Amino acid sequence: MFLLPLSRSRIVNKFFLMVCALVFAMLVDTGVAQTIHRTISGVVTPIPSRHALCSPVGTWHLTAVHVAVGDLVTVNQCLGEMDPAMLPQQRAQAEWDSAKARIDVLLANLKVGRQNMERAICLHKTHSISQQEVDERTGAVQVLECELIQAKANERATSVTFAMAVYDFKHYQRILAPIAGEVVGVYCAVGMSARAEGKQIVWFEILDSSRVYVCCAVTPETAVRLRGMKNQKPPKPVELLGTSCKATVVAVPRMIVNGKVAVVLEADNPNLELVCGQEVKFNVP
Repeated sequence: MFLLPLSRSRIVNKFFLMVCALVFAMLVDTGVAQTIHRTISGVVTPIPSRHALCSPVGTWHLTAVHVAVGDLVTVNQCLGEMDPAMLPQQRAQAEWDSAKARIDVLLANLKVGRQNMERAICLHKTHSISQQEVDERTGAVQVLECELIQAKANERATSVTFAMAVYDFKHYQRILAPIAGEVVGVYCAVGMSARAEGKQIVWFEILDSSRVYVCCAVTPETAVRLRGMKNQKPPKPVELLGTSCKATVVAVPRMIVNGKVAVVLEADNPNLELVCGQEVKFNVP
């Protein structure tokens, strides 16, 4: 290391050495930091709101499939066509008939109850029965009137259900794509039947990969840096190495698990360079 001549002041020499030592320490510290924190690895995962599972409703018989794995679809594009089975219409008819029969029974009971109430009122005027008996018969009539109101509401609901079942039976159902994206799964074939009751039956799976998540686990020190990038206005993006995609930090929780912090970035993927499950890397500036 170059030193000033001895004829110079020792104070100047000491100052020069201190500056050199400080610069050297900064260079070493920067190199170590870059070695540890420079490159972060993450895994590409789908965004839940951009992932759709399409299922049949009711009991159906599949008559046509219009897409295959790898096809790109738009919103409301037809994926498949089905003819409904007769069973839902029959069940709706039975429920509607039962509701109408219930109303008939209540009307008959209410008629008898009102007659008994009027008779009790007349007998009470002649002191043949007590006021308590009159109140009991009046209360029974009021209960029947409430049940009749509920029964009429149920009858209207079952009539609507029956009308919908009749319409579905007369018109085939079309399974439409709820989102735009790529068809990543077709789990049905022409001729299949489905009865979707109590469990979900998936026939088509669609994934929109134009935007994806990159999930990674980083050290708490790196998490602090990423949190700072997230809080910037606008958030500072990072480049995903080996691709033309950029990502921004969207979630940096403060919880530390096994010495790591789970961080989530959201990346633009217009050219579909990123594939779910793929490992990608980026540099933390």
